[in-house]
Amino acid sequence: MIAALGAAASFGISDTLCRKLAQTDDTNYIVFYGFAIHVPLAIPLALMNWVTPSLVDWSWFIAMGLSSFAAQYSLSKAFILAEASLVSPVLFLRLLMVALIGYIFFGQTTDIWTWIGALIIFSAIYYVTKRETSVACK
Repeated sequence: MIAALGAAASFGISDTLCRKLAQTDDTNYIVFYGFAIHVPLAIPLALMNWVTPSLVDWSWFIAMGLSSFAAQYSLSKAFILAEASLVSPVLFLRLLMVALIGYIFFGQTTDIWTWIGALIIFSAIYYVTKRETSVACK
């Protein structure tokens, strides 16, 4: 639970910094800064639990690295091209994607409270987006 809360806070900070940097910096710089900060932070944790990866693991690492790069690049570009109030609601699709990935690859199931929470989040996002759109159109 603590790790999940820490991850949520980290995503929030990362998204906020990405929005701020998108006002002044190029997409390539934003992506570079993100990885330049994340790699040194991850090294101590990796060293504490190091297991030498197999060749199969390396293919997964490369796929994950390319996916992470594409996601960070796309997010940075989206913040440059569109208003944060339009981009941010889309980020909550992570909840659905993570639930599907957990189910498909790891056989994880969720309880009703997960979906009730997701419904509350999506309803709030829908309401705020509609409200912001109607205010912007006036």
